[in-house]
Amino acid sequence: MKSRCVRTIGPPVVQNLGFSPADREENIRRVGEVARLFADAGLITLVAFISPYRADRRRARQCMRPGDFVEVHHALLLGIPPS
Repeated sequence: MKSRCVRTIGPPVVQNLGFSPADREENIRRVGEVARLFADAGLITLVAFISPYRADRRRARQCMRPGDFVEVHHALLLGIPPS
């Protein structure tokens, strides 16, 4: 499989956001909406964001069509360097 295009969501979408709970919620909402636009255009979109709040992930899932959202959870321990 060859990727035609790799893009990142950056300053234009999230430039005014920090790391407060409210900003994290808005960040995930914005990225979810952009991912929905891509999915509606028929594109496969991978989004890798830290989203510690279950409610934010649920809202992102709800804006997608059924079957278009797959959540992958990767847990790692902070403060322990990989060996």
